[in-house]
Amino acid sequence: MKKSIWIAVFSIGVLVASDKPDLLGSWQYAPDQASTSGPDSTPSTVTIAITKKGKMVHMMRRTTVGNDEKVVESDCRSDGKYHPVLGTEGGSIKCKWEGNTLVTDRQWGDGQNHEHMMLTLSPDGTTITEQVHSELPSGASDNTLVLKRQ
Repeated sequence: MKKSIWIAVFSIGVLVASDKPDLLGSWQYAPDQASTSGPDSTPSTVTIAITKKGKMVHMMRRTTVGNDEKVVESDCRSDGKYHPVLGTEGGSIKCKWEGNTLVTDRQWGDGQNHEHMMLTLSPDGTTITEQVHSELPSGASDNTLVLKRQ
């Protein structure tokens, strides 16, 4: 099995404030509620773990597509400014709240790779909807994933 792991660590501030949704916890992909398009874009597994780390929120996202596994870890500050991403992928990322949706924009690979992601918590707090638009050298893709709180 081919396996590639990318670890990125970047700074992004407090994602959980009293007036924002509580995204803390473990989240598991619900494939029956997914919508995907683009080359090799349908994941078989996705898990997201979100924890507090001092004044920041730590996010770890593990995704498997085919035989490839991708792990991205980050410490987040939601100030809407680009910050460098440390680790093998490099690049930069910015996060901000738009109402009750956490929006991130990430660039890497000398600006050839772009990802726009929106995370929205359901009103009952049991699921998050992740909408991702990616533009890579291999093509563009749009994914809407639903993850259930574990």
